[in-house]
Amino acid sequence: MKRFKTGIILLMSVVLSACQSNTTTPTAKPNEQKEETPKEALQMKYLYRGDGNEKGLYHIALRDVDHITYANIYYYDYASKKEIFLCDQPQCKHIDDSCTSFVKDSMNDYVFLHDQHIYQIHMSTGGMVIGNDLTVETSSQTGSIIQMDLDGKNKKTLCTLPEGYSFDDNRVITDERYVYLPLAKEDIISKNENTHMNYTVDSKLYRIDLTNGEQKSIMDFHDMKIQGVNKRDILLSKNIYQKDINKLLQEKKFDEYETVARNAKLNFTSYHIDEQKMDEYIPVNTKSSCLSYQDKLYYDLDNAIHEVSLKDAKDQIIAQMPNDYQYILSEIWDGKAIIQAWNDAQEYITSYTLSLNDKKLTPLTLMKHQPNEPMDILGETKDAFFVYYDHDQHAEKTWAGTDQYTLDKAYYGSISKDDFWANKDQFETFDTISTQ
Repeated sequence: MKRFKTGIILLMSVVLSACQSNTTTPTAKPNEQKEETPKEALQMKYLYRGDGNEKGLYHIALRDVDHITYANIYYYDYASKKEIFLCDQPQCKHIDDSCTSFVKDSMNDYVFLHDQHIYQIHMSTGGMVIGNDLTVETSSQTGSIIQMDLDGKNKKTLCTLPEGYSFDDNRVITDERYVYLPLAKEDIISKNENTHMNYTVDSKLYRIDLTNGEQKSIMDFHDMKIQGVNKRDILLSKNIYQKDINKLLQEKKFDEYETVARNAKLNFTSYHIDEQKMDEYIPVNTKSSCLSYQDKLYYDLDNAIHEVSLKDAKDQIIAQMPNDYQYILSEIWDGKAIIQAWNDAQEYITSYTLSLNDKKLTPLTLMKHQPNEPMDILGETKDAFFVYYDHDQHAEKTWAGTDQYTLDKAYYGSISKDDFWANKDQFETFDTISTQ
């Protein structure tokens, strides 16, 4: 089970199906090779969830067979309420290239959907990395994007990513023709004889044409992150440092590096994708993560929820939270921000929803139990959410005497949006097969 935390956020990814597809791989005609300006609004996809549509959700998950770990593409079919391998071969073991669900030579690939195709961001591993002052045996990465039909068939390599660069996020942006994704090149530096660390030496935002695989670096992306989209604009954050932190690393001033990195200032801006220009940076008084919705940012400071306009930098408090807990703005669905409450012992307590239209704050009490954890929305249709809504876990004592929980079973299912926002425990459970 993968966990990504900002403060404490449990994030799970999910999967895909053996549905037949009558689509064919599009081929570009000579007169279609020239650049056109897409007009479709940008979409940001969080790939840790997988990706899906009104019919189901695709994802990649790991499983152990005879003490060997394999990666496969799975599908949650919303109609049958079942999870299946992306494979239609009876008696298939799903352990080699003969299976359409099999993911080769990788443990950290992602999939996303676009125009009746699945695209797999593939990072193959193996080899040695030679750093600037040492050689270590570790994983080098050569990236590619693989295109396939919705049933996993007709796989082909759409493009190979630039040499030495790897996918640097779990978010991508798409429009009617392109995918936009950050790619980074890393180096390695030794802190002492037994410790080394990776650091980013270059980062670019690439645009890849999903009709022919052509790729172009459209902007420098060093110390930047994708925060969201608004129509044809990409909302970005950037860490501003008092000193050049890469220079501090080169000079092996590790204590000063950590101090400078810890005191980075967070700035935000909009990048206009069609004009290829960026607005001026807006400083925001937070070191925690922000959420974006339309042309505004949202963050928590001292138990107050702030709203910042990216048009005029106006910062205003729109909700005051109870003083008992620490708060994390986790995600936005249907124009509502979900705000998690945690105590000082890092135990999950409850959540709230904040309507970004009328600014109404409402308790959200649905959660996983034993231990209590936030519920995860993984996909949606027009009227329902697909969620990881509960789990069976058992506690084991660690050497320090604390409880460590091991997952025995995860529960996935659908719930109507009306029931979810009304805190009604009305889930339709799916049959699952993947190891999370």
